[in-house]
Amino acid sequence: MFRRNLIITFRRIRRNSLISFITVFGLAAGITSCVLIYFFVETELSYDKNWQDAENTYRLTETIHLGEKIDPFALSSIRSGNELKNIIPGLKNMARLMPVSEQTAAYESEIYTIKNNYFTDATFFDIFDVPFKYGTRDSALSKPNCVVISDKLSLKIFGETNPVGKMLRYARNSYKITGVAAISKLPTHFNEADAFLSSASMLPQMRQQLSQDYMLMSTYTYVQLDPSVNVLEAEGTINDWSQKVVGPWLLENEVNGKLEFGLQPVTEIHFDTYYIYDLVKKGNFTYVLIFASVAVFLLLIACFNFMNLTTAQTVKRSKEIAVKKVAGASLKNLIYQFFGESLLLTALAVLISVAFIELLLPAFHAITGGNISVERALFSPGFWIFTLVLIFITAFAGSAYPVAFLSRLEPSGILRSGSGGVTNIKKNSGGRWISNLLVVLQFTLSIGIVTATLIVMLQMNFMKNQDLGFTRENIMLMRYPVGDTTIVTKANAIKHEFSNTPGVLSVATGDDAPGDNTGRILFTYNKNGIEEVQPINFTRADYDFPDLLGLKIEKGRWFSRDFPTDMHEGLIINEACAKFLGYDDPIGKEMRSGIGEGKIIGVVKDFNYASLRSEIEPLVFMLPMAGSDQVFGRTIMLRLNPGEHEAALAGITATWKKLFPAHPMNYQYLSDSLDRMYEKENIMLKILGYFALLTILISCLGLFGLSAFTTEKRTKEIGIRKVMGASVQQIIALILRDFLILIVAAFLIAAPLTWYLMSEWLNDFAYSMNMPWFVFPAAGLLAILVAALTIGFRAASAAMANPVQSLRYE
Repeated sequence: MFRRNLIITFRRIRRNSLISFITVFGLAAGITSCVLIYFFVETELSYDKNWQDAENTYRLTETIHLGEKIDPFALSSIRSGNELKNIIPGLKNMARLMPVSEQTAAYESEIYTIKNNYFTDATFFDIFDVPFKYGTRDSALSKPNCVVISDKLSLKIFGETNPVGKMLRYARNSYKITGVAAISKLPTHFNEADAFLSSASMLPQMRQQLSQDYMLMSTYTYVQLDPSVNVLEAEGTINDWSQKVVGPWLLENEVNGKLEFGLQPVTEIHFDTYYIYDLVKKGNFTYVLIFASVAVFLLLIACFNFMNLTTAQTVKRSKEIAVKKVAGASLKNLIYQFFGESLLLTALAVLISVAFIELLLPAFHAITGGNISVERALFSPGFWIFTLVLIFITAFAGSAYPVAFLSRLEPSGILRSGSGGVTNIKKNSGGRWISNLLVVLQFTLSIGIVTATLIVMLQMNFMKNQDLGFTRENIMLMRYPVGDTTIVTKANAIKHEFSNTPGVLSVATGDDAPGDNTGRILFTYNKNGIEEVQPINFTRADYDFPDLLGLKIEKGRWFSRDFPTDMHEGLIINEACAKFLGYDDPIGKEMRSGIGEGKIIGVVKDFNYASLRSEIEPLVFMLPMAGSDQVFGRTIMLRLNPGEHEAALAGITATWKKLFPAHPMNYQYLSDSLDRMYEKENIMLKILGYFALLTILISCLGLFGLSAFTTEKRTKEIGIRKVMGASVQQIIALILRDFLILIVAAFLIAAPLTWYLMSEWLNDFAYSMNMPWFVFPAAGLLAILVAALTIGFRAASAAMANPVQSLRYE
């Protein structure tokens, strides 16, 4: 029986080659999209879940409560970690990562920039069992002057050679490589780490300084607890200690507030955006849900196509089913036949989709930043479960209608003489309304995805062209070489050299460029006769900073070389800070911090120095203090002559080599740096854009097949109408009308749903455009136009056919 059904199925595929091609290709496109998005979603959801004891691993967080202001830090202080070792119940392991700024390192005669460095406790690799490509985890960081590098950095410097035992020469020390951690392909929140330096290498005076202050948050502290420990009780124990020990310390230091500790599950870090100063890239769970929804929608659209084309042909197969039932076929036999046919078509679609996946995976990874391979997926149980479920759901969708309806029909009603039996089936089988419903659902999803894509595109364009309060174009950013102590004495000369480089209009330095994370320290100020203490963002910028960026001074003035006291006590705040402090006229008001005492000399107009997702926060500017009249920040900003970037780059490179011959030059443009803040949104836009086109394509394939079947079924009717004088245009309009009514109905459903969902998405941005109403009719008209062209082509072929061919036997 299996062989017979298989032969019948292949004959049907060959006999209905156009419909079969449309069905298989549509399914393959839907399955390919679904699997690609599965790769992305599976990777995002697997972050930090593969460690040996991930469910019992936590990160220590510190939240500062000062009045009504709450600052939750992902960082914690070294002093807190040192003391909590003996306080946290059931503690098995504790380890810390302390970020170190970008460093220059040398191997033999070559110089390299190592971006992400961390001082790391020897126990770090006991908690996180990172696989090692070379060397072993055991005691890799137990000695001073040891470093474990990432496989990515190892490949860059040493190629495929084993570097264990070789020396990397940093500015202030040389480190022996004791291992290569295969971390670049791991889904973990610290996967951009390049070098783990043994914490035993830290200068004693630095460790001493960092260990004296509970509020000096400089490390990411991880703890591994015994499975029997109740985490809420452990947090309670830590905070009882904080109240007894840290509380009095805060009062001694004139800070009226409290420090609250938390234990954040390491498996939740990737999607948790609550804590500030977190490690590098973060995931966005909303976008994961959006992509998962898109995958489901695409599969549904492909399945609707499958069901629609199957439903459209069920009446045509009614006599076949009747003959089988008369010949003794049971309901079970018919179910096997229909499900087998559907399963075979689905299997063919899956085989084609495998080729599509292999072909499209590199491009998909280029968009999402993923790194999963088909080979890796083949060894993943989750992938096979997902694929098998996908196949059976799709196969069931294609066989559901024939099994549910035609298998129950009485042969006598189908095989009686004349057309009454067939007519009766047409009226009562439910095929027409099911087909119409599926078309409406298809285009509801298609119009919704297209509309959402247009809204995301317009919001991204809005952010790109939003007035940020400063000039972002034609500005190059570079970092001073870290560890080069001669810079302090050459700061003015360095600026002068770059200023005289052809193509460079002006030069400024600062610790942070717009888009960078600023520092945050406690400031004490007087408000209505009462001293207040609050954490406020701060950064350092030199005399030329506002002119280069085009910042506007609202009150007072910027730092000036004519006022030597600015170097030691000058403070400039933004409008948001003035409002936060509660000063109508802040000029002359005093503030003090752990850095020293200062006086407000100016107020700069608010500008978006961070992402447009958040409101502008208070910000304090200070001058970089390097002694005498020399000032420099770690970032060099060069304003270039528009249209002369390439020529300027050559001169800048020559100047850099002259000034810093032992250090590689790395640069980026400010506009590119700011665009990277919206990397997730850009990924979302690209994926939605590609899949919006795909939804339209799959839907139109279904319409083409359905219209082909409809025109075939109405061939005699079309011939009679032509004989009676109907024009080609009238016949095309007749066929189009029924389909276009369904698409209009789909638009009326999709528009309000998409409006609501995209309004919620726009609410995530502090600065967003008004909902663009015109995208809704635009998406609807696009769907109608594409559908009209798709159906019109088939309808025109039928309308222009010679009626003699269809009526010659009547």
